[in-house]
Amino acid sequence: MYCIKQGRTLCSDVLRTYSAKIHDSCRRSLSNGDKISFQREVTDKNVDEFIKLTGDDNPVHVDNPRYCHGALLIGFVSSVIGTKLPGPGTVLVHQNVKFPNPCYVNQTLTITVEVVDIRKLVTCKFYIYSHLNKVNVLEGEARLVVKNK
Repeated sequence: MYCIKQGRTLCSDVLRTYSAKIHDSCRRSLSNGDKISFQREVTDKNVDEFIKLTGDDNPVHVDNPRYCHGALLIGFVSSVIGTKLPGPGTVLVHQNVKFPNPCYVNQTLTITVEVVDIRKLVTCKFYIYSHLNKVNVLEGEARLVVKNK
């Protein structure tokens, strides 16, 4: 119970700190339907470095065919959200993610983030598309606090 309560307190603190700084000008700079797509390669080197960093050497990530870690894919989404749309100062407060198809290493991915609702929290949908298999390998939604720039 303590961890849950502590997590709620942290979330409340972030909301109080950042949402108080959200001005109308910031809200106007984001619109429902704003969308960005970003391509990147996922390589053996990326997965090897992620294994070293996390210690997650599950055979599905080491043996052939190699699957990319879901957490690494989530990191790609986080990069787009934190640097592109909505951008710097954004704080993630809730995320829901599913992995409908496996993501193999050594391929091109397209990461797409779209603003779908703007209130006290900004809601974005996102997905990662595999050019190799022509399917989404990650789909999700995030609720964000967007700090005034």
